[in-house]
Amino acid sequence: MKSLTLKLNGAKITCDVEPRETLADFLRERCRLTATHLGCEHGVQCGFCTPGMLMMARDILLRMHHPDAETVRSQLSGQICRCTGYSGIVTAIVAAGRELGRAGQAKGVRESGIQVTAIAAVPAKVDD
Repeated sequence: MKSLTLKLNGAKITCDVEPRETLADFLRERCRLTATHLGCEHGVQCGFCTPGMLMMARDILLRMHHPDAETVRSQLSGQICRCTGYSGIVTAIVAAGRELGRAGQAKGVRESGIQVTAIAAVPAKVDD
């Protein structure tokens, strides 16, 4: 065990940790800060794809008012994500399209400049 001292959200914390324990595991398990994103749990490019996914989600919803899952997957084919498996992203975009259609706002989004990215946000982690 090694002693670890750090400042977390303004508070000084000292703990004994195993050398193999990652900071993400420490924050999630010991500090109960579960918003810390583990991505693929191997530390590869976590969050790297998010801006592109959000831009594509907005573009899809501006061009297609009620996209189905197959269409969304096809439209996202140029985006590479090594962490999520896409299912949560696809589900969010399809749901956003339904919501916009239900509210009768799909056409108004383009005209009003409403930012669709806010309703097409993806979950932090998707279990496939």
